[in-house]
Amino acid sequence: MMHSLSEILQRLLGNNYQLRDGLALETLKTVWPQVAGGNLKLQPCNYQNKTLFLAAASAAWAQQGQFFRQVIIDKCKTLCPRIEIKEVKIKATGYVEPQKSSAPDNSYPQKICAVCGQKFWGGGPVCILCQNKKDEKIDAEILHCLAEAPWARYRDVQSALPLVSETRFNSILSALQEETLFWLWRAPEKSAAVKYVLLKTGFTPDKINDNIIREHLPKKLYKLLYKN
Repeated sequence: MMHSLSEILQRLLGNNYQLRDGLALETLKTVWPQVAGGNLKLQPCNYQNKTLFLAAASAAWAQQGQFFRQVIIDKCKTLCPRIEIKEVKIKATGYVEPQKSSAPDNSYPQKICAVCGQKFWGGGPVCILCQNKKDEKIDAEILHCLAEAPWARYRDVQSALPLVSETRFNSILSALQEETLFWLWRAPEKSAAVKYVLLKTGFTPDKINDNIIREHLPKKLYKLLYKN
């Protein structure tokens, strides 16, 4: 049964809460200048269990930020529709990294997206929605590469996929390893076990043997597959 890219990515991230929340936090940091407009001395410091945690420059800013919580949620929802935020918590840290621009909120939007032509406020040449589409395309290329060659590593795809960063490649590889192992426990199959070992070790198929499989599979899973 074939699945769409969004379904595959959702399943990958859904099984890895730490990776999912980490990627969400990085996305929220990217759009934060558009959310805060350069006025709020707050910045994202964590995202967990659908809660966005903000650091404030002072207790006064932490208190003032309480009045903007719903505005922050609404703007984040518009800019990052796939990231669900149910609550915003603010804590004074005594230091907040200065925004790249101190432009007032009434300057929003400030730029024209080079891809869709829509106005937006931010540091890059494209809006976050177009950037998300670009990232999805990159993730699709990584998944296709790993489907064709599960043993591939970043050095193997670097020249063929110049837009792929090592961090993004390794994140997708790690998530795919965990997802493959998750389904392997649920439906043990030797071919899936070999795929998992290829993903985990980076060995080419000609180097996979029973000893390699036994070394890298969980012991109970190996016995379940190969001792019957």
